[in-house]
Amino acid sequence: MTEETKTYAMSNLSGRGCVVRGMTDGLEALRQAVFLLLQTEAGRWPVYSGDYGVELAGLFGRPSAYVIPEAERRLREALLRDERILAVEDFKFKQQGSRLACCFVVKSIYGELALGTEVLL
Repeated sequence: MTEETKTYAMSNLSGRGCVVRGMTDGLEALRQAVFLLLQTEAGRWPVYSGDYGVELAGLFGRPSAYVIPEAERRLREALLRDERILAVEDFKFKQQGSRLACCFVVKSIYGELALGTEVLL
């Protein structure tokens, strides 16, 4: 699916709310699209299509040996649905208590983004 590039510019993307400030496009618009996708559990919200978001909640309670490769697969699969994204690579995982921090690089038609998310174990 090809996503629209020009969009509202959001600041303070922290998962605790944001402020809209003007418009943006290109790499910054893609950063926002990825952030929003990673904040949405696929299949949970009827307002989104069934293939929007990423399925990470089902990994809760599983051993990290299972979660790491499965989270990598699910993240890659969800992000590659956006035709602006060419590859998702360089995954790095670090367990911090009951959280598994995940960093990765998104290669896109606009350039590269270093991003990350967390998975609850």
